[in-house]
Amino acid sequence: MTLYTIKKKSPGHNGYQEVVRIILICLREGCNNEFKVKPSLLKTAKYCSRHCKGLHRKMVEFGIKQQLPEAKDIIWTKRLAYVIGIIATDGTLRKNRKTIKIGLKDRRTIKFIRKVIKEEVIGREYAIYIDKKKIGKKTFLLHTYQFTNHLFYDFCICIGLIPNKSLILKDLLIPTEFFPYFLLGVIDGDGNYNTLVRESKQGVIKHYHIRIVSGSEDFLIWLNKEVSANFGVKEGSIVKDVKGRKNPKFTLFWSNKKAVKTILDSIYVDDYIGMASKKKKILILLK
Repeated sequence: MTLYTIKKKSPGHNGYQEVVRIILICLREGCNNEFKVKPSLLKTAKYCSRHCKGLHRKMVEFGIKQQLPEAKDIIWTKRLAYVIGIIATDGTLRKNRKTIKIGLKDRRTIKFIRKVIKEEVIGREYAIYIDKKKIGKKTFLLHTYQFTNHLFYDFCICIGLIPNKSLILKDLLIPTEFFPYFLLGVIDGDGNYNTLVRESKQGVIKHYHIRIVSGSEDFLIWLNKEVSANFGVKEGSIVKDVKGRKNPKFTLFWSNKKAVKTILDSIYVDDYIGMASKKKKILILLK
């Protein structure tokens, strides 16, 4: 606790008056920020913000422990770029709270994302929830992970991610160095790989495809140009599908064998990050 005096101009008066303030340290585990209070509030002041106060209550209620220091700045890494790619496709930024929610069918990947967020952003671990979801006649388990962090939320906004982004997402600010890992996250989120076999007079012909689906055509146009610029391949094609849909669905795909192999060679590197289930298909395509 530090006591100090400042001079503050009084409204409606000429000159300044002395005001006493006390510097305290936030009691929320993992924060430790300094904040100023009036002496009259010394007995009740414990947290630097409402966010810290609410988060502390939640951590106590659910038994969440601060295992690592909370990040004071967001630094680009390969793993974080992959998570940003997942958020761009399968993530949600809540509009009224600085909370980010991610839902995936693959439990291994959602646990990996939780590990990255814990080690590089918030320093604590939240539970993963499992819900049954049904699309058409198919039922599957959706693994959901969400966390609240003002710094990371503002970081996402700064690079172009926005709440309710599904239909209006546009260009993102992704450093060239980390673009391959971001693209891998996008493909693991809303992309897939296909090998089509066709018989002809010359024999069996295999066609290789990479496909990425989105509700935002602007996002796919930007992504298409960035892939071409970063990997030196021809731009893919974008197809619009409106059949039986309230909002159109857009699919970006590459079917040129050389382009497909170049992209896959660039994003599936030795220090592999991503879904194990999709890696098996890639190993076949890269042969």
